[in-house]
Amino acid sequence: LEVELGFGLGRVEALPFVPRSHGSMDVAPDGSRIVVVVNDAGADKSLEVLDLAKGTRQVVGDDRRVSAPIWHIDGNSVTYSIRADSMQTMVSHPLDTVDLPQPLFDGQGAVSPWQWSLDGSTLLYGEGPPKQMALMVWNRETGEKTQIVDASSGSLWAAQFSPDERHIAYTQVGDAGSEVYVVPYPATGQRWLVSGGQGEEPVWRLDTNELVFRRGKGWYSVVYDNEAGFKFAAPER
Repeated sequence: LEVELGFGLGRVEALPFVPRSHGSMDVAPDGSRIVVVVNDAGADKSLEVLDLAKGTRQVVGDDRRVSAPIWHIDGNSVTYSIRADSMQTMVSHPLDTVDLPQPLFDGQGAVSPWQWSLDGSTLLYGEGPPKQMALMVWNRETGEKTQIVDASSGSLWAAQFSPDERHIAYTQVGDAGSEVYVVPYPATGQRWLVSGGQGEEPVWRLDTNELVFRRGKGWYSVVYDNEAGFKFAAPER
């Protein structure tokens, strides 16, 4: 595992953990911890929380069927999915307590959590067959699910709310490869292709109007303007 310190300055440092087979991961809201899937000894899989300051790790899930962990906005729990036969269940797992994981909802096929809204009321996630996941939101208060983008043009993943939660960026995998798109939230039927020639794993900057994404082994930045619709510049490495 590595971390880039001082974005854009090229300062990349290895984290103080033994190299292992790490899978999907997410950084806590305050930047102090990482939750990550660890794949060891073939089919064995677990979730671990890594404390970046102390260099310690804590196993929080030892079920082989767990996947795709993300932090809740409060930084006190993680959300992930558990597979049982053909059904997947979204669960919330409190940390630093003795409380057991709590089921949130069942999916029609696979479910993959991507991000909680700032007030913790809405979960941005994917649902559907593994290679045809649609972009969805789930309302924690009402239990209502709303489809934002369907998977008719390819499977969707790695979606993220913009800092003001007026837009959602996501990766779409089609016949020509992966691209990064942005749609308004709530959905209006509009969408914008921002990667313009392959891209995935979008991340919004919190301090500037930039959307960052990966293309191969490089990272690219797109500067955008929200004042009159979503206007954006060409990606720069």
